[in-house]
Amino acid sequence: MSILQEAHDLIYGDRAEAYGDAHDGFEKIARMWGAYIYQKYGFSFGLDPQDVCWMMALLKMCRQMNAHSDDNLVDAAGYIGLVEKVRSGQG
Repeated sequence: MSILQEAHDLIYGDRAEAYGDAHDGFEKIARMWGAYIYQKYGFSFGLDPQDVCWMMALLKMCRQMNAHSDDNLVDAAGYIGLVEKVRSGQG
């Protein structure tokens, strides 16, 4: 199975069922990250669910630079794929 097919199956399958609506979950993560940054650094700015997708993809890219893993590639593709879902407000 290709990396993109595996990412697609995760986005629209098991992970969607296990973790619920991506937009809602990433909205919560964005608020929590924003609160953390405010508490630590004293400034706030608006993070949104798309920011969470992109930053999680960057995390997977950084891990991939350290050591190759197909899991990193699948997850990075999945997070980028989720941008479309959260942009529409559905997940």
